[in-house]
Amino acid sequence: MASDYRESGLREILRALDKVSEVYERGSSAIILGLDKIFRRLVAERVYGRIILDVGAGTGVMYQYVKNVMKILSCQGGNPLYILLEPSPSFIKILRQRFHGSDDAEIIQGVAEHIPLRERSVDTSISCFMLR
Repeated sequence: MASDYRESGLREILRALDKVSEVYERGSSAIILGLDKIFRRLVAERVYGRIILDVGAGTGVMYQYVKNVMKILSCQGGNPLYILLEPSPSFIKILRQRFHGSDDAEIIQGVAEHIPLRERSVDTSISCFMLR
């Protein structure tokens, strides 16, 4: 019963997000008065390791902040990978357009409660604004 309630709640949230996906980035930044840029820079400075997981990646804007760190990691050896985990079909579509042909980003459709990855397969996990 509780599981059914959670499932229907998730479906409602995903439908709402799908409706605003095209304007989400601008609207979200406006709602929090542009402080997202400061927060994203602070998070990016703390990224380490070769495999970075962005849970609730949305439009993938966080990648822009982490890519400089990934360049440094790449120079230190190995190819870093940025995994964008996102449940919304509309956001997945945006991510596929934005990251088409990228060799350092992988898009996975899924939810945080059931991350489709092996244990200990990620060095850094970030989730900037998904939890609000």
